[in-house]
Amino acid sequence: MQTSPVRSPNARAHAHHAELLNGCTLADNFPSLDSVELNGGIVSGAATLNRYTGITVDGSSRVSYPAESFSDFTVVLSFTASSGGVIATNSNVKNDSADPGWSIWVDDDGVHATHGDGTATATECFLEGEFTDSTEHVVTYAVDLSGGTHTLYVDSSSDDSVTTVSGPIASTKRICVGAGYLSDNVTGIIGGIRIYNGSVLTEDDHSAYAS
Repeated sequence: MQTSPVRSPNARAHAHHAELLNGCTLADNFPSLDSVELNGGIVSGAATLNRYTGITVDGSSRVSYPAESFSDFTVVLSFTASSGGVIATNSNVKNDSADPGWSIWVDDDGVHATHGDGTATATECFLEGEFTDSTEHVVTYAVDLSGGTHTLYVDSSSDDSVTTVSGPIASTKRICVGAGYLSDNVTGIIGGIRIYNGSVLTEDDHSAYAS
């Protein structure tokens, strides 16, 4: 059984009506410290919040939100990176298959995403390209555990993988935007994040964010 998210009742304060109808459980555009705290978030390090651009992170700063378990889920975010690293995560699954959770990161080769349930890690989704180019990019990572697929969309491209873990993903770590649980973390701006815990968004949904 999926654990209900433990959040402030205002955790969806930045969600639009259509996002709420789709099952959005976390929405933050990082306009201010008050906004982050309404979502149950904590700002760490030298992160800078701006209502027009989002949160600027330097490789060691971040915003983190309360831990929650996931079954089917989708993470949507926008980022502008000058150097690569973890963009958003709730685990060390990138390097450790025994750590349940999910992770999205960028490097010189492209954008990556994966997830694990504590015993196995899914086949990595990967989109090749130059994404540390100080240009804004939109990412959607949709995980359909019940259907056995997970998909990574970046701008107008997508990568499908038929291998997922059996789930559920019962992470005990906080959801981090910016610096995660490794030393390689993104430098740049995260424009906003949406999490749909229990909903798998489609290519059309991603296109609406990326347009």
